[in-house]
This record gives sequence, structure tokens and C-alpha cells, in this order.
Amino acid sequence: MNSHNLKTKQLQLLIEDNFLVAKHCRKTMETIAEVSLRYYFQKLAAKRSQFAMELGTQLNALGGKNPYVPTSTFEKRWSDISEENKLKNVRKSLKLYKQSTRNYKRALSYINDGCCREILIRHKAHFARTVPELKALKNLIKEKQEKAKGQGSHAEIE
Repeated sequence: MNSHNLKTKQLQLLIEDNFLVAKHCRKTMETIAEVSLRYYFQKLAAKRSQFAMELGTQLNALGGKNPYVPTSTFEKRWSDISEENKLKNVRKSLKLYKQSTRNYKRALSYINDGCCREILIRHKAHFARTVPELKALKNLIKEKQEKAKGQGSHAEIE
């Protein structure tokens, strides 16, 4: 595979990754009752969609094929708003962001073009800020669950 094809393939993979993470963030948003957390995940989803569009523009500039566009639309349906489901979705978001960081790192090893590389570095910097935020959020939810379990066991003893 020549250098040009490797670059376009990497960009296509990153576009797909961004759309998939955006979709997951929207689904996570639906499972959270707190308004501030819903807004946070909505913001993450919008950012990842924006990243996908930026990469699509770069792919077109390189003369690549049409970028990946998700074929399925996001279906809004009733979701479980339990604390356990919230923790599960935050953990998955964290896992997806870590995977995205690895994907971008791999893509940066193939892409040396100035403008495109700058975009990838900017996106990767966003992930570097978001991963610790998601870790902190995961720990807060976990602590809240443990406190709730602890209070529940005290009520049973009395």
C-alpha cells in the first residue's frame, strides 16, 4: 500500500471512530438524569462529530474517497437511568477515548502533512484533557454508589 493510501485509510478510520464515539456519548447522555452531566456528554458528542467533519474535509483535500458517514441514525428510546448503568456507560466512554488516543497516535505515525497533522494533534490534545475528566467522573459515580450501598446496609441493621 502506498503512502497516500495509508494516509487516506487512517483518516477514514479516524472519521468512523469519531462518529461511533459521538453516537455512544449521545446514548450515554440519555441514561443520565443530572442535567450538568447530560450537557457534558452532549458537548463531547458534538465535539467528536465536529472532529469527524474536520477530518472529512482533510480526506477530501487529499483526494480520498468520500468520508464515512454513519448510515444508522441515532434512535431515541427509553433508557435505564440507574446509577449502575451510568457507571457502565462512563466506563465505556473512558475506554473509547483511550482507544481513540491510540488510534490517533497510530495515524500520526503515517501522516506528516502539516495542516492535517496539526488537526490530529489538536484532537489528540482534547482526548488528553477528556480522559482524566472521565476517570474523575467514574470515580465520583463509584464513590456515590458505595456510599449508597453503605447507607443501605446501615438501614438494614437498625
